[in-house]
Amino acid sequence: MLSKVFCAIAAPVVLFAQLAHGGLVTPTAPFKGYTVFDVEWQLPIDPKNAASKSVTVTGTIQEAVAKMDAAYPGWNETFLSTISRNQPGTSLSDNPKRDHYVCNPDDGEKDALYRGIAEGITYLRRIGDGDVSPPQNNPHGCGRISCTNYSGIWWCNNNNFEKQVTWQEIGDSAYFLAYQCGIWNDITWLTAGEEFFKDKWSVYVTATAC
Repeated sequence: MLSKVFCAIAAPVVLFAQLAHGGLVTPTAPFKGYTVFDVEWQLPIDPKNAASKSVTVTGTIQEAVAKMDAAYPGWNETFLSTISRNQPGTSLSDNPKRDHYVCNPDDGEKDALYRGIAEGITYLRRIGDGDVSPPQNNPHGCGRISCTNYSGIWWCNNNNFEKQVTWQEIGDSAYFLAYQCGIWNDITWLTAGEEFFKDKWSVYVTATAC
């Protein structure tokens, strides 16, 4: 049902004007008892050069990209041009690391716009290629990975110790949730859901103020 729509995830996206103004809303943890940590990105100064030096920026991927584009004009265009157009190489519906997932956990009250989630997935799939250090999360901490069009991707550590996963894992999980939990409301595609993994971390796709 969603196959035609979800082909757009693999294509480069054009950032909206709100990108440069992202992060004006201070995020709060999506779950009681959890803290919010600043997501760090080690991004290459020259995305086309495998030997390029990297710099550390914080915030959502949209905020990080805006900072890189301000410091290195044209960076975003170059970065997007290196994004693979291939779909995920494995069957995400059969992920052996998955414990369970829940669609629409907030009974439709926090449905995210598909196009906002798709933008975050596009960047995560590029970053997941291996040239950016993987994220590390505090115990019972959540990091807001992406936020645009009032739609966010979070990843949360449900352990009592620090946890590290890969950008690819987060991107694949968001892709799975966007596809598996997608609904049509007669106007546009919406999605919301949370996927839990056996080693006690999760990805949450939800509506959120950016």
